[in-house]
Amino acid sequence: MNAPNVGAPGPVTAGQAHDVTTADPGILAPQLDERKEFARLQATAARGGFVVHELSGGAYLLGRWGHSRELPSLHALAVALRQMGMPA
Repeated sequence: MNAPNVGAPGPVTAGQAHDVTTADPGILAPQLDERKEFARLQATAARGGFVVHELSGGAYLLGRWGHSRELPSLHALAVALRQMGMPA
């Protein structure tokens, strides 16, 4: 027989559940807006034959045909796409 784990939390009941997506929308809104903008720019780039990857340091990599360019922000990515004639 196993001894009870005194420090372990008990089961979560319906009244105790905590959903972070609805708890405080102000906390996640900027992150969701950034993800949405990244997806939009990624789709724009794909229509032009480019790929966009998000790098671990927060920068973005725009590439096509074995050539790539690192861009420091979503704004820089949008500017680069507009310079290449894509509606970003």
